[in-house]
Amino acid sequence: MSNITNLKILIVGLTTVLALNNFAKDRFRKEVLGYCDMYTDVMSNQNINITNV
Repeated sequence: MSNITNLKILIVGLTTVLALNNFAKDRFRKEVLGYCDMYTDVMSNQNINITNV
């Protein structure tokens, strides 16, 4: 293969890796924020129950 073909393959590969990396970071961030929201809701419900007792 020529150097230009190798360079094209390298560029496509790196672009794919970067896109997947950004997708994974975004998904991980959404899951972490979801767990934080769930934890906040649970703690809020516990505080409400404690004050109502």
